[in-house]
Amino acid sequence: MKKHLHKLFLIGILCFNGCNIYCQNHKIDSLINRLKSIKEDTNMVIALNNLAKELYLAENNNHSIPYANSALMLAQKLKYKTGEIDALTVLGNINNNLGNYHQGLKNHSAALNLRNKTDKRGISVSLINIGTSYSNLADHSKALQYYYKALKMTEELKDKMLAAATLGQIANVYFKEGSIEKALGFYFGALKIYEELRNKSGIARQFGNIGAAYSHFGHSSKDSDLSKKYYEKSLGYHLKAFQMDEKFGNKISCARHLTNIGTTFMNLLDFKSAMKYETRALKIKEEGGDKGGIILSLGNIGWLYSEMKEYDKAENYLKQAISGAQKIGALDYETVYEEKLSQLYSKTGRYKLAIEEYKKFIITRDSIINEENTKKQVRAEMNYDFDKKEAETKSEQERKDVIANKEKQKQKIVIASVSAGLILVLILAIVILRSLRQNQKKNKIITEQKEIVEKQKELVEEKQKEILDSIHYAKRIQTALITSEKYIDKNLNNLIKN
Repeated sequence: MKKHLHKLFLIGILCFNGCNIYCQNHKIDSLINRLKSIKEDTNMVIALNNLAKELYLAENNNHSIPYANSALMLAQKLKYKTGEIDALTVLGNINNNLGNYHQGLKNHSAALNLRNKTDKRGISVSLINIGTSYSNLADHSKALQYYYKALKMTEELKDKMLAAATLGQIANVYFKEGSIEKALGFYFGALKIYEELRNKSGIARQFGNIGAAYSHFGHSSKDSDLSKKYYEKSLGYHLKAFQMDEKFGNKISCARHLTNIGTTFMNLLDFKSAMKYETRALKIKEEGGDKGGIILSLGNIGWLYSEMKEYDKAENYLKQAISGAQKIGALDYETVYEEKLSQLYSKTGRYKLAIEEYKKFIITRDSIINEENTKKQVRAEMNYDFDKKEAETKSEQERKDVIANKEKQKQKIVIASVSAGLILVLILAIVILRSLRQNQKKNKIITEQKEIVEKQKELVEEKQKEILDSIHYAKRIQTALITSEKYIDKNLNNLIKN
């Protein structure tokens, strides 16, 4: 039985729109009432788009379409490009949810063509949506091309929410192709970001995806005990995811988790529990008009009936699943259930029908996996890796340039500072030297003046000496020439006596 379960795990995850990242901000009733009082202008386009979005987020896809179409027609009439893009995006998301994958692809491609080239976030949203449309159509190589372009852009924008959504979508493609380990790495990458952002719906979605990956590991293991542990681990993730989304009221997400829970019980050979969850999932999908989900549940229920040996019921459900897959172009589902129907015919001895159905399976399978698609996928991965490495190299070079520029600036500052310091020192030296020279001149003048004074003093003293000497000499002469009084008196007295 494990061999027959292999393909189911590869498509066990329902793809969820990568850009369904908005929260409900307005009540649907209030939006409907508001439309009654708005004029037919851009405000009405905005209101119609908001209402369509709310209905879409409330999983009321069929009622959302008329409002989105009205918004689109009015926006085109008013030549209101932003409103037109929003309406096309909502319509694309709704059509993808309803299984109208070709129409969804047309809507999202038209939205991308209208976007301004500078609106990188809007472009990345459209790229994700187009990738999802191609993924739903089982054109995995094109899906990856668009997803990797979007991933590169979201990383450049540092938009974590969109990056997480893109990682989850890339993982879904690898999961469908059977590259489970690769897919699991992307799922954990997305989960890490959602946990950082505390985005509970994103966390729940990745829990479910991781659970599906562990189911595959359980299927691949040759050790029965190890397989059981993987299945039980898978069941734990699916139940956590279901409980979270049930709390939020996300019916489509709940249906997806119920399908995966049913598949896990099928792996554990508990067919009764598996049928219970698959039937419950089918009911929710039918209420929401989820064509892709309905096909998955019909096929899984047919497979379950086949394992329970209720072959008539099994054939009926498998044929419904194949017919539905052909109508919407879901080649992944068509491939799986054509193989299951071939096995059913073989079990019941209808070998001619078994061979015919097996041929259909081969043709469908080969249209999904072929050499050219594989080359395109590898090119998409290589281009992304190359661009990423180139961006990293550029970023590293820019970082080095910034550091080099900073060093240059520092050097310039140091040189300028040293130069300024030297100039200041030179100026100070000049001032000091000038001051010294001025002092030297002053000292020289003072010295010269002192010497002059000294010379003058000496001259004065010399003159004074000469004068004194002259005086003394004159006095000596005078003294020598003047007769002493005694002599005169003596002579007078002698005259008198005579």
